[in-house]
Amino acid sequence: MNRKSNDKRPDFYVLGGMKCGTTSLFNYLSQHPDILLPEEKELHYYDIHRYQGQTLAEYLERFPRKQGRQITGEATPFYLTHPHCPEWIHADFPQAKFIVMMRNPVDRFWSQFNQMIRYRHYSGSAQEAIAAEKSRGQDLWQALLADPELPVDELKMCSLLRRGCYADQLENWLKWFDRDRFLLLFTEDLLRDRGNVVNQALAFLGFDKGADLRLDKLHHTQDYSHMTDSLRLELEDFYAPHNRRLADLMQISLPWYVY
Repeated sequence: MNRKSNDKRPDFYVLGGMKCGTTSLFNYLSQHPDILLPEEKELHYYDIHRYQGQTLAEYLERFPRKQGRQITGEATPFYLTHPHCPEWIHADFPQAKFIVMMRNPVDRFWSQFNQMIRYRHYSGSAQEAIAAEKSRGQDLWQALLADPELPVDELKMCSLLRRGCYADQLENWLKWFDRDRFLLLFTEDLLRDRGNVVNQALAFLGFDKGADLRLDKLHHTQDYSHMTDSLRLELEDFYAPHNRRLADLMQISLPWYVY
């Protein structure tokens, strides 16, 4: 690990699809005495505040000041999806590492959809959300690709499918950072063995495993209505080629995918 002193630059980012366990992992890591994290998990500089005029210096003021071997970072999930974030973060913090949280994209879709309904961010059906993303959402995506300065608020609400296309997102990140800068973790493993997943993250960040951390139950776990068999089959068919490409691209086995 690089030893820094008295600075606030982020050393790592927790990336991941919304509803993939990033909040739980952030909370676990925050207990380590040498991992100093901001009061807010999601600082949203690159997907909100940068558009609103916040400067890089103002962004850095939101991080705690480090000394010696201490490190800091943040966890804004949409950074993984935003097509211009890799380039911007590489320009600002080329030394950063990235922990990527992923989940069965079918379950991730259903979890986010139910959250949108619960918080009244959306009132239609899942099929209507899919149709809207394939029309309006695609238009918004193409516009953002052409103009990096376009705000992404509407796109965030119209990207249920896209957020589970992890291969597309990671392929974009790999244009700017080497593969060894990324640790890939899975929500399914976090549910089965939190200690092992947290130890992997600690080792990746340069710390000894087995830190005395309190690993409480996962944050934001909810019971949802049953997904229909037809919708699950539709989503499984949609994500199958994305899952295969993810496994090939990153040379990993996926806990939710049968080859």
